Amino acid sequence: MEDSDDFVGAGLYDSFSGCLADSQDPHEDGPSACDPHRANHRTVFDAMAKTFASFYNDNAFLERLRHRVRESDVGMALLVHHSFPDEIELANGVATLEQRDDGSRTITLVTQLGAVSVTNPDDGSIPEEVTIEVNSAGFGRPRLARSSSLLPVGQRVMSFREDYEELRDHLGRVSDVFGLVTGKTTYILDLEYKKMAPGGQTLPEGGLVVKQVRQIPQPDASQRQTPFLVNSPTEYELFTGEFELAEEVDIFAHHRLKSRWTLETDSRALDGTSLDRTLYGELTMENVADGRIVSVTEDMALLPSAGHSSHNDSTTDRWSLPSLSDTRTYLLTTSEVPTSVSATENPILTLGDLGSNAFNIDLKCLTLDVQYDVPVTAMQRSFGSSGTLGQSLWNRLYLWPRAAEPKKDDIAETRSVSIHGIRKRPFFPCGFRISRTETHDTKP
Repeated sequence: MEDSDDFVGAGLYDSFSGCLADSQDPHEDGPSACDPHRANHRTVFDAMAKTFASFYNDNAFLERLRHRVRESDVGMALLVHHSFPDEIELANGVATLEQRDDGSRTITLVTQLGAVSVTNPDDGSIPEEVTIEVNSAGFGRPRLARSSSLLPVGQRVMSFREDYEELRDHLGRVSDVFGLVTGKTTYILDLEYKKMAPGGQTLPEGGLVVKQVRQIPQPDASQRQTPFLVNSPTEYELFTGEFELAEEVDIFAHHRLKSRWTLETDSRALDGTSLDRTLYGELTMENVADGRIVSVTEDMALLPSAGHSSHNDSTTDRWSLPSLSDTRTYLLTTSEVPTSVSATENPILTLGDLGSNAFNIDLKCLTLDVQYDVPVTAMQRSFGSSGTLGQSLWNRLYLWPRAAEPKKDDIAETRSVSIHGIRKRPFFPCGFRISRTETHDTKP
């Protein structure tokens, strides 16, 4: 009920410190021999009794109840060791070590000054984070990922790189023995460590110590589970990046179909039949049409000429806007909708987790096809050609989650497109997206 291949008991039970001198003192009166400011003795046996009593902490009791563990089948053992007084604790931390079967490992060190907790600090401080990629020969340089908020920028909690490389080697030896004893070649370990000043009973000379180690149970990757979609209203806009699929680029479509979207989904289990009906709830679309902004807010299933279809892991929702001078039919395709995920994956999904990485970017995109009753101006191009003006009854664009507004220190970029005397100059912040455009008709 503490730590095993299937269960981690971290935080369920309490630890207490006792004073050996108080236990050996024949007099029961205080003060404590270890702390003159403490009026009463604090014996080792008092600490043991309190630790045993923590077997019935609320969380410990509820966790056994949740796993249906019978009280009569459970015992409690104690580990008694010299304490690490806060007064001589220079640093403390938690390490995560991921061991791979090729002998390499990744170590993440989360460290804080003194005895300040790295997990539940009273002052809200942020601990330092250092990562070390260790090769099969045991070599790897520590790299700072995040600084401690208790230190000036650039300073480290421990001596850099000496302490971190020494700790790397300590943790590596623990991992080697763990693998030897268990016969495992891949695992993730959770370890606690401290850096002590001279004067303690555990390390009279001071230095680094690995206090404890436990394996973090991993779910069976071969097992599958049904994901659950949770509604999280998400704002989308047209994707206007510079690396779209060449045969689909149409700058006129981007201008004509300029729009902002807010999409909501149902909250439901994504099982085998979940794609037979639309995933979406309310849709809000602000669209530029007929020289004005047209706003539509309605449940997806109640839009004019609404329809829905699905194929494999994709769904397509269809509707029309007949109120415009040129009736438009919209088809919104949501691809890569999982109906089963590995037990190692997060089963709770939102709309931002659906769609495809069509442009090799971090954000997922939705595909938007628009059909017209009357042909519209289009730029038709293919690989290697500059494009020609023509007519089209169809456009394909992509929606991606809206980012924050441009910042004042963004670097302005300018591009220029000229087709048959019509020049279009988009301006946008570097690394952002088009924010406004100017169109100049250079024909006579």
